[in-house]
Amino acid sequence: MRFGDSNPHCSLRQYDGGEDASIVREALLEADVVHCHVNYMLLNNSGLQKRPGQLLIRHYHGSVCPEDAAQLGWWTHIEAKLDRLRGAKLVGARLSFYAEAERLSREIGEPVEIEWLPITVPVARYRRLSKQRPATSPDGAFRIAHCPTKRVNKGTDVFLKVLDRLNEKGLRVIPVLMERDKQEVALAKKATCDATFDSFWLGIQTSGLEGGAMGHPVIAGDPDVAALHREHVGSVPYTYANDARTLEEVIERLMTDKDFYAAEAARVRQYVEQYHDYPAVAQRYDDLLMRWAPRAATQEAA
Repeated sequence: MRFGDSNPHCSLRQYDGGEDASIVREALLEADVVHCHVNYMLLNNSGLQKRPGQLLIRHYHGSVCPEDAAQLGWWTHIEAKLDRLRGAKLVGARLSFYAEAERLSREIGEPVEIEWLPITVPVARYRRLSKQRPATSPDGAFRIAHCPTKRVNKGTDVFLKVLDRLNEKGLRVIPVLMERDKQEVALAKKATCDATFDSFWLGIQTSGLEGGAMGHPVIAGDPDVAALHREHVGSVPYTYANDARTLEEVIERLMTDKDFYAAEAARVRQYVEQYHDYPAVAQRYDDLLMRWAPRAATQEAA
């Protein structure tokens, strides 16, 4: 449920807190779980508060720019205190929230716990899109998808210069940039590509997950995120590159070594299926609810 009809992609599957106020209020009063994606707008705008025994979940999204990394990240003291005051359980869409929770715990001198609830990707749908891609590009070039929401944050300028150098070597490689494209247009463009470059600092996020589901090798970097993948997943799922030199080396090898290309594509595809496909995320969320609200879960099962 949300307040305001600002996102047409959601109109057919969400209630509006204004126009559907009576439905929203009834649902909030009866719900065993209240899941808030943006602060506590759902509760604050409805005028209701969490009742005893009702499970409140705060879902953190978003990304922290490199220049903000020394700060508290996506959280502030006020948000942390509000979370604790309301007894909310915390989930985050990014693995890096684990590190931010540890940093915030040290900052406020109190434990802050969070669970990873991964970004969801409709793997089967994206795989069908990728099947439209010919085995080889009509112009013989190697096409790399890149979605620079903010070029300075994604390493876009470095990426483009690396591709210029590879072309100077005689390796035909084309950047396929998706800037200000609607999602369907961006996905159609990405489905024509051979690989995806996500960013140097964020690890694999939505753009890379889409590419992985389509069967692309996904190039990304960030030593902190890589370490979190090793800890919580067991390995780094993407093809690692953290600067211009390693990016150039990785792209050249993907273009010239078919076995390396196949192995990298298979590795990230398996990761996306295991952790980010809709059934996988739903199961992870169900496990959390069973742990946090066993009584409600048991009643529902009965």
